[in-house]
Amino acid sequence: MNTALNRLAIFMDLSNFQGSYRSMHKHLPLQLHPNFWKDFNATMLSHIKSMSTHYDNREISFKGTWVFDAVRRAPRNEKEEKHRRFLDALDMYSGISVEKGYVLSNWHNGREREIEKGVDSNLIVKAMHLAHQKSYEYCLIFSDDGDYIPLVEYLRNIMGIIVFHAGFRDCELRRKSFDHIRLEDLTDQLLPRPQGQANSI
Repeated sequence: MNTALNRLAIFMDLSNFQGSYRSMHKHLPLQLHPNFWKDFNATMLSHIKSMSTHYDNREISFKGTWVFDAVRRAPRNEKEEKHRRFLDALDMYSGISVEKGYVLSNWHNGREREIEKGVDSNLIVKAMHLAHQKSYEYCLIFSDDGDYIPLVEYLRNIMGIIVFHAGFRDCELRRKSFDHIRLEDLTDQLLPRPQGQANSI
């Protein structure tokens, strides 16, 4: 029996995760169960282990989770300040590292548009850097953004990494990945509890 370890690295585009959650659950507030982040790493590792047992008998260990999001350099209101504080708190969780890009404003025809800088690119660079350091053999990408398809293809075809997808949508990124976690099926772990019992993400 091959007893070598496979290491799992998780990369999450938090803004995309939030946007997909909103689109799937328009009638619900953007909240998750209180234990979602506390149990996140163990829960995802358990799902990957259960999916991999039929083709690989090696043990899987947890390498780390990297969460990518954008904030304003100077928060303009309490909501933006609260989100910055949330990211700082999340960065303190064991096994989770938060990397921040920035939100910029772009005005067009009198309307303000928010543009995120340094989220997709930071995720891609981190995933490729760790792959070239041979830091992981399994990868889980939390996003429905098709911009990550070239990354998935590179990791699979060039680096030989087994890439899993976690998202809410039956998207091209899901189909390009080796296997996937259907977040729309994990209602017991994702959907809000009654008012006052859930934590905002």
